[in-house]
Amino acid sequence: MRTIDGQGVRLSRKAEQRKASTERLMVLARQQFIAKGYEATTVDEIAAGAGLSKGSVYFYFKSKANLLLALLDEAERLTVEPAVAAVRDAKGSPRDQLVAFLHSQSVAGREHADRMMLIILMSIELHGRGGVVEDRLVSISERMTALLSRVVTAGKRQGVFTKVVATRELVTVILAVNQGCFLEWYRRRGELNGRDLVRALRTTVLQGVLVSS
Repeated sequence: MRTIDGQGVRLSRKAEQRKASTERLMVLARQQFIAKGYEATTVDEIAAGAGLSKGSVYFYFKSKANLLLALLDEAERLTVEPAVAAVRDAKGSPRDQLVAFLHSQSVAGREHADRMMLIILMSIELHGRGGVVEDRLVSISERMTALLSRVVTAGKRQGVFTKVVATRELVTVILAVNQGCFLEWYRRRGELNGRDLVRALRTTVLQGVLVSS
C-alpha cells in the first residue's frame, strides 16, 4: 500500500511539473509571437525565456507549430467561446444578441488582450502560408463570421437590421470595427478609456446596422 501511495505522489508531482513547464513555455511563446512574430521567434528563445531546455519544447509540444496550436486553442476558449455563449444566452431580438456579442468581446479584450492579439497577428502573418496552423486560424475566423452571420440574417428577416448592405459585407464591417477598436485600445491603453471606447463601438455599430425608425 505504501508503494502505491508513494507512486501516486510521484505521479502527482510529475503532473504538476509538467503543467508548470507547459504553462511557462506557453506564456513565453505567446509573448514572443506577439512581440517578434511567429517566424522570427526561435525554439531556443522560447525555452531559454522559460528557464527550460530546448528539448523540453519538443518533449511537451513536439514542434513550434504545435505550441502555437495549443496557444490558439486556449485563445479560442477564452475569447471566442464567451462570444458564442453570449449570443446563445441573449434574450430578445437580434439587436440584443449583437449587443451581447460586442459586450463579450470587450470583456475578452480587457481580460485576455494578449490572446486576442495573438489571433489577430498570427492571422496576418501566416495568411496564405497553408498548413495546419493557418487552417486553425481560418476555422476560428469562420466560426466568428458564422456566429455574426446568423445574428445579422435573423435581424434582417425580422426587419431589425438594414438590408441596404449585404450580409457578408455587413458582418465583415462589424468584425473589422470590433478588431480595429481592440487594436487601438491595445496600442493606446494609456490614453483611451476602455468603457468609453466600448460605448462608442456599440453606438457606431448599432447606428450602422439598425433600421432607421
